[in-house]
Amino acid sequence: MTEPRFVVGPGYALYRGPLADSAPHRHAAFQVAVAAPGGEVTIADGAGVRHRGEAVVVAPMVRHRMAPTRRVLVFYVDPHCAFADRLRAEHVDGVRVAPGGES
Repeated sequence: MTEPRFVVGPGYALYRGPLADSAPHRHAAFQVAVAAPGGEVTIADGAGVRHRGEAVVVAPMVRHRMAPTRRVLVFYVDPHCAFADRLRAEHVDGVRVAPGGES
């Protein structure tokens, strides 16, 4: 049986798999991108600054672009749920490498 690549649930969506180079974009959800073991995620913000680490968080409505990667786990979190409140407390705006996720 193949693992699901895209799952949607109450207050979240989850994508697992490869990513091609994305165009600059923004969305209403928090985005938490987690690298495969031993890898890293690279996300450039609207100014072109590259944020690289094991896990990178993008706040809602922040322009960004993800670099290609062979395998990533990306969570999209409804900005109005309790988990989003926790993300907001640590990642007020912009694109940030998650604490402990620096490489």
